[in-house]
Amino acid sequence: MSDKELYLIRHLPTSMNKSGVYMGREHDPEILKDEVEIKKLIRRIEFIKGDIDISNPAIFSSPALRCRQTADLVKDLLGLKDLDAKVEEGLKETDFGEASGLTVQQIMEKYPLVGDAWRNKQSKTHFPNGETYHDVQNRAYQSLENIVETSKDASAILIFTHVDVIKMIIFKILDIDIDNKPLLILENGGIAVIALSKDKLKLKKLI
Repeated sequence: MSDKELYLIRHLPTSMNKSGVYMGREHDPEILKDEVEIKKLIRRIEFIKGDIDISNPAIFSSPALRCRQTADLVKDLLGLKDLDAKVEEGLKETDFGEASGLTVQQIMEKYPLVGDAWRNKQSKTHFPNGETYHDVQNRAYQSLENIVETSKDASAILIFTHVDVIKMIIFKILDIDIDNKPLLILENGGIAVIALSKDKLKLKKLI
């Protein structure tokens, strides 16, 4: 397989990001019309624009509105407005179950065992009637493998998704324990650049 790059892009912020609420899948807010955040994303795209081979790109997105809206903005910046982003179910937000819509403090109070695991050992976190981070990692990485397999002819792959999905993919590639999750910071609009060479994935940089 020829060398190419994958760009994993976290969606721009919503009002729920700003309030510290866990959105999960039950809530599907729009991105904020925040000029500061949009300009930061524009600068990130401009920084890597010269490296993105847009001769025959493939674009994928989580079903969430915030991811699809972010994809639309980036497509415009790259002159790819007419190229549809394919919705990929495996790129969905973490299923926080009954913790959806709650703040961290509310989770600590209502589900103390979950809160304790989340604070001290994230690999053991199991959201009530929701996912574990191992669940997220398994389905996200499988989704990434499917995307790579079905995009062999693509010159580059752009993927719009959520912070947990991106972190779990990075940890899988680097063989890093999930407990290190709090140490990896990726802002809204942040980008992870992954190189694909000879069927091997390698993290190049975080932007």
